[in-house]
Amino acid sequence: MRESEYSIHDISRMQPLTAGELPRFNMPFELGLDLGCRAFGSGRLCQKKCLILGQQRLRYRTVLSDIAGNDIKAHHDDPQTLVRHVRDWILEDTGRRILSTTRIWQRYSEFYGRFEETLKEEGYSDTDIEDISVLEFIEPAKSWALSNPAGPLTYCPALGLECF
Repeated sequence: MRESEYSIHDISRMQPLTAGELPRFNMPFELGLDLGCRAFGSGRLCQKKCLILGQQRLRYRTVLSDIAGNDIKAHHDDPQTLVRHVRDWILEDTGRRILSTTRIWQRYSEFYGRFEETLKEEGYSDTDIEDISVLEFIEPAKSWALSNPAGPLTYCPALGLECF
């Protein structure tokens, strides 16, 4: 958190995984830390840029009213809409030319299809693949992005590499 000038927070998953459980609040907690860095930090910390995503634009008001005044981008549980918001946010910040949302989605689908095939060949079940850790996902995604013959989408300073 101290080192990244960018953060993306999807606060739409603030509900229990099963009936009778308490919800997990990692995302709103991390968002609060990032907003605190921006409000009270010095140097790079006060320059942090946060993208806040939610299922519906004003849904957060009932459980997280203290973030009122921040622009919440609603994705309505549609992954392509979420990609559009992230793409537009990167474009607005960097001003760099970037592929369309449709093309980004196509490239992601191509990567994920190959990634899933590879995992199945390695003996992963559908449940294993669904529950794959971020660490197991990031390295193959970076490798694919850097070696993909279609080239990068744009330079992504948050990741320090040409993004897929």
